[in-house]
Amino acid sequence: MIPYRSHIIVGLVCLLIGGAGGLALGWKLYHPEQIIETAEPEQVLEDLNVIVLQRLPESVAPPIPKTIKKAAKKVGGKLERAGGVTVKPEPTPESPVDCECEDVKIDFGLVDTGTGKRVVATAEGGKIIGGYDIPLEPYTVPKETKWEVGLVVPVENYEGTGGYVSRKVGPFSVGVQVAKPYADESYTAMATVGIRF
Repeated sequence: MIPYRSHIIVGLVCLLIGGAGGLALGWKLYHPEQIIETAEPEQVLEDLNVIVLQRLPESVAPPIPKTIKKAAKKVGGKLERAGGVTVKPEPTPESPVDCECEDVKIDFGLVDTGTGKRVVATAEGGKIIGGYDIPLEPYTVPKETKWEVGLVVPVENYEGTGGYVSRKVGPFSVGVQVAKPYADESYTAMATVGIRF
């Protein structure tokens, strides 16, 4: 027969192994891999009259206009992406012969409001009189499960298997479990409290 102290050691080892495995699996499932977007040069698609904008890390990019940041807060969201273009107006047949129109700088930002995404824009050297934003993909809101149920298997008494139920409450997890740790004991109920991370 294994001494009582050995029971504790075996239980602790199983707890540590199970906890480490659970943490590793949970991290993999709920912390998807993040890809750092690095700098990319500008690309001109002349046949389409389109420019693929230069991508710059925030550390070396021009400062984001305060109006864009304020607009993001005003629509109740988080600014996810910002950019800008400079437009040189082309004279029209009705323009004066010596017309030299100044460049117009347009800044824009992509805002996540929690219920969708919005585009905000501002112009320097001109006035924006219209625009549009077309959602091409459904907006996905991650659904967080609150409840968890499972089995409790005593190491020294497999026949005393019970169950547990727990609920996530903010950064905490609270629950109750019922099991029969040893053959000569009755089923016991235990409360659990944990911290989620």
